[in-house]
Amino acid sequence: MSQSCTDDRGPDVGRGVDELKFRVAYGESGNQPLFGQKFISLDATKNIGGEPGLGINPPIGDPTIQPERTREIEGGVDATLFEGRARVEVTGYQQNITDLLLERQLAPSSGGDTQFFNGGELCVSFPLAYPPLLYLLARMLLIGVLCTR
Repeated sequence: MSQSCTDDRGPDVGRGVDELKFRVAYGESGNQPLFGQKFISLDATKNIGGEPGLGINPPIGDPTIQPERTREIEGGVDATLFEGRARVEVTGYQQNITDLLLERQLAPSSGGDTQFFNGGELCVSFPLAYPPLLYLLARMLLIGVLCTR
């Protein structure tokens, strides 16, 4: 889901501002655990005393494991300035991951090496994302050249 509103009414927006756009977006997604993370997988290629046998493939599955959930919200402002000679974009976002799938080491007596589990939460945010500094400097030089003509 996303929504954007544009106000390009001209002088009412502000002096030197041609267009002003506000953006907001929200999304959710998930990451299902793989088969071997949720269930015990067997390996039929083992030989025990010369006879065919079954072995457990690490990691040992956890039937109670839940999918990871990711929620993200993003917002920003785009502005076109000075009759299209400059453009400014400011963006911020926050992403929260819950029921994070992590792998832990098991005791040797358990019969397996590792096991996946829902181990926590992770939060990623970036308050301001803007074009690289070189891009901004080039745009300012372009504005300077166009304004002096």
